[in-house]
Amino acid sequence: MSELLDLNWDVFVTPGIPTVTSDLPPGTKQQMWSPIASTLIYGKRDAVLVDAPITVEQADALVDWVAASGKNLTTIYATHGHGDHCRRHAPRRRLTVR
Repeated sequence: MSELLDLNWDVFVTPGIPTVTSDLPPGTKQQMWSPIASTLIYGKRDAVLVDAPITVEQADALVDWVAASGKNLTTIYATHGHGDHCRRHAPRRRLTVR
């Protein structure tokens, strides 16, 4: 029974990226998008990924990180419908969910 409860987690955090906006506060030259966290929850063999980043470059780094874990990715969860968590097209091109 203890094997069923043996879960671990790791967090991948993307760096912030510049936003494109003309609505900057006074004295601000560049506004940054907040870093995005993706969580890999895993057991002995399988894993689920919670949230993925926005850009293809961020997704590529996430894919490499998940692959390096050696875990069998079974599911990708989006915690909510904002673009910073649900634009799954970028990581799905390279992540294999089994």
